[in-house]
Amino acid sequence: MKKNKNLKLLRAWFSFLARYTRKKKSLWCMAAILLVIGIAAAQNADRHEIIRIGLYCANPDEMTEAVLTNLESLDDGLYRFYRSSSLDYMQEDINLRKAECGYEFPNDLESQMQAGEDGCISVYTSPSTVLTAVVNEAVYNAIFQEYAKTMLADFIASYDVVSVKTADELKALVDEHYEYEKENTPVFHVVYEDIPENFYDDQALFQIPVRGLAVLFIMLTALAGSSQYRHDAKKGRFLLRRPDEKWFVPFLYSYLPALFLSVFGLLALIIGSVAPVNVTLIAELALLIVFSSLCSILCTLLGQIIKSSLAFDALIPVILLFCLLYSPVLMDLRDFIPGYKVLSWLAPTKWYFALHNFIL
Repeated sequence: MKKNKNLKLLRAWFSFLARYTRKKKSLWCMAAILLVIGIAAAQNADRHEIIRIGLYCANPDEMTEAVLTNLESLDDGLYRFYRSSSLDYMQEDINLRKAECGYEFPNDLESQMQAGEDGCISVYTSPSTVLTAVVNEAVYNAIFQEYAKTMLADFIASYDVVSVKTADELKALVDEHYEYEKENTPVFHVVYEDIPENFYDDQALFQIPVRGLAVLFIMLTALAGSSQYRHDAKKGRFLLRRPDEKWFVPFLYSYLPALFLSVFGLLALIIGSVAPVNVTLIAELALLIVFSSLCSILCTLLGQIIKSSLAFDALIPVILLFCLLYSPVLMDLRDFIPGYKVLSWLAPTKWYFALHNFIL
């Protein structure tokens, strides 16, 4: 009989707070913001274009032609090189933001490099470019892939003890061997250790961090619900007659708004193509529900420890800032201050992403 009374009491509180939560305009505004973020992320992911890098050379020699061909065939998912028909067209593309930057090669690049001349390649950039330094490395790589053959042949030919062939004969042998090695084994490459092959997703580079924002919104809603409980209690909106109500009522005050926003957070993840509509969708929803519960439990415990409503309200932005600094999606302070790695486990956002990596 007592058990039935407890269930009825819990059901009554749940029903009351569900109706109360549903009427909160601020919650609907936050839900709408999450959906807008999801739509913006979807449009941003669909709309993103490969960054174009211009190349121009009026009458390239053999090595320069090989360099330009190698650059045109390069495709790393972020940028793509293309050959411009004239220097004016390339500069126009850069001015109109159709190209991030452009490179003008001399006709006799190989001979200028052998002569030790500097600054023989002109770089044209737009004022807002941020990729030039990165693209420069790709250009250097392509140049030295070709020029290394000449350097090796010249080095061998400079020692009569090593070689009895002429420089041209050596260059032909080096070219044949070098091309074979380049086609069958990596000549110039970078190896990232301890990183899975599919760790980086090209599309993810262009996505708004919907998941990180959704998690922060859920945490904010849980904190706001706990704060609302204190203000309603002061106004005499309800009367707690039983000792156990002092625990589950503040929990429901915090949990129901967080649960409400979790549903819209999942919708934002689906719209933004962050959470695919498949078997993992149930796991995504379950994870958000569990995270909402953890946030609400934390808020309830903090509410029991911090008796002052003013002090609790003042703590909300501090907690959110801490979560923001230790969010692996938005910003992770551990990357800048490794000594604070242990503190990251105090941030609820860290709990969510740890569970997400473990389950999904």
